[in-house]
Amino acid sequence: NFRVTTKDLVLSGYQVPRGTGVLMGVLELSNSDQYFAQSSEFLPERWLKTDSMPGIQACPEARSRNPFVYLPFGFGPRTCIGKRIAELEIETLLVRLLRSYHISWLPEKPLQYESNIILSPCGDIRFKLQPVGD
Repeated sequence: NFRVTTKDLVLSGYQVPRGTGVLMGVLELSNSDQYFAQSSEFLPERWLKTDSMPGIQACPEARSRNPFVYLPFGFGPRTCIGKRIAELEIETLLVRLLRSYHISWLPEKPLQYESNIILSPCGDIRFKLQPVGD
């Protein structure tokens, strides 16, 4: 989420002149225990806002979290036009995987990121897929 200021302004006490590029610190926010409890842990349920099925409970913090802390597709008039299609594809893939497999992450070392236009992992991200019923 990158923007160029259209006028002089003050952000968190800092004077920011007109024409300055401002980038949201996504990595810092997403790895902060202030916004995401146990931010260094792999907890996919942290995104659940409602109880999805028996035995799988929503994360209480997800309902009260500031909605502007995590904006992978931007916000407002400049929201990514592919947002809804991407979300539907992600949801479809996850449902198909979760119906068929128990999934666990196989960290060899703490995950490292590279920041370009988007955050991307450095190297492989390894998961173990174990068929349901085994």
